[in-house]
Amino acid sequence: MQVQREIRERHQISDAQLNELVRSAGLKFSVARVRVFRLIEAAGASGLNAQDAYCALHAKGTPVSLGTVARVMRDLESLALLHCREDAEVLVGGATRKLVFRLPS
Repeated sequence: MQVQREIRERHQISDAQLNELVRSAGLKFSVARVRVFRLIEAAGASGLNAQDAYCALHAKGTPVSLGTVARVMRDLESLALLHCREDAEVLVGGATRKLVFRLPS
């Protein structure tokens, strides 16, 4: 798709293009989708996991649940707007995994 190619080339997408892609996939265009996408876009190459995105959104006054953030990230990944990688994190009780989302490279 043209929009997906633009994202890969310039990492830029307008709200109108995002709206078009989301609606063409049968999903609702929502404030949560826009804000999660913009947050990950601003994070750059390091990306964000759902927990960090959730905390950042709440700090900016966006009332959204952690489950919604995780679903939005998966929805945007299925539209090829985000790329997901798995990072391992070692915690005091053992290792756990985190899924980190970023713009496609």
